[in-house]
Amino acid sequence: GDIKDQVLVDIFEGGVRIQLVDKAGKPMFDMGSTRPTSLAVRILSVIGDKIKVLPNPVAVEGHTDAVAYRSGAYSNWELSTERALTARKELETLGLDPKRLTRVAGYADTVPLFTEDPEDPRNRRISVILLFPQKSR
Repeated sequence: GDIKDQVLVDIFEGGVRIQLVDKAGKPMFDMGSTRPTSLAVRILSVIGDKIKVLPNPVAVEGHTDAVAYRSGAYSNWELSTERALTARKELETLGLDPKRLTRVAGYADTVPLFTEDPEDPRNRRISVILLFPQKSR
């Protein structure tokens, strides 16, 4: 039920992308934190269950919104990267084979989901990407 509207699944050139998006009042991580909320853990466990049995290589990406982060030394780059790493650890704990990981990356606010509103909370998200196997040459 309520999980559905915070998970977006789409197919793009390289694979299937599963995105966990924040909604106003229902964040995946507390503000400025890399600790996942219980909602995020629940969603990740559903995703982890589904993907751990598949053979596809996996990439995990973290994204933030464009709201400037207040403390100088720590930016949306750190935040997005550390959240991606947190999601990766969570998925491995749930049984994802670490050998399947090809990329864990943070993109700060450079790839917004909603370009017309860079501060939209839904731009804060974790993408778990199941990559299609490369065709052998």
